[in-house]
Amino acid sequence: MFRFLFQSGYAAEHSLLEMIDSEELIPVLAAMQEGAGLSMEKTKQVFLTVALFAHGYASIIANNGLEYNEKLVAEHLERAWNGAFLAAKQEENEHEETV
Repeated sequence: MFRFLFQSGYAAEHSLLEMIDSEELIPVLAAMQEGAGLSMEKTKQVFLTVALFAHGYASIIANNGLEYNEKLVAEHLERAWNGAFLAAKQEENEHEETV
């Protein structure tokens, strides 16, 4: 299914950058923004980082390059989220200090 949706060209959005600006993603981004306390721009950056990481994992697993291990994937996705969130928060704080 992953290969069909994301590696065949049949998805409505042809890139993650298009997906971030899609109407369907607005509720997800809004919930993330509220929970993380970030601007929408930074929320989109965090989402993109985690999505790239998740899609990389999914692609490798879908193409039999790695056996699926839920615990390992969850740990790495959590690290990707934490790192992206902390970087975005730091960038916002630095921006606020210069304004």
